[in-house]
Amino acid sequence: MYGLISTPPPQGCEEGVRLLEDSDRRRVRSAARALLTAGEGLPGPRRDELQEVIRSFFNDPDGELTTDTLQSAAGLETRIFNESYVPHGLKVVQAHAKQGLKGLMGLERHWRQHFLSTMTPRYLPPLWSVNHNHSKFLRKYGEDLLIQLN
Repeated sequence: MYGLISTPPPQGCEEGVRLLEDSDRRRVRSAARALLTAGEGLPGPRRDELQEVIRSFFNDPDGELTTDTLQSAAGLETRIFNESYVPHGLKVVQAHAKQGLKGLMGLERHWRQHFLSTMTPRYLPPLWSVNHNHSKFLRKYGEDLLIQLN
């Protein structure tokens, strides 16, 4: 009766990830942790390299690295919020909403049928139906009702 749009889940794309790993912050955090734990035990050139990573991150090329600065760098959050993240469920609803009222009713019907098939409920109300209220909505709003999502 109503078509169902197949929207595959995001796989391996930046859009499907809520938090992204910031490699620069991760490098700074790792350098600070190495300096705090190994400190003077590191070879001089390696210690200088790690200190330079931290100084360049804080835009302080000549500054002295204090323990507070190192601890601050060691505690950096490396995950940042992905501005382009769109939850998969929202994408599915948006795709069906483009078809209007009939598209959303098709999605609802599909999930109700999935509920019946998967859960095999034994105690549903006598008038329970996968198409509940669909004909009422079609009469009230018409088949061509456009759905606006925020």
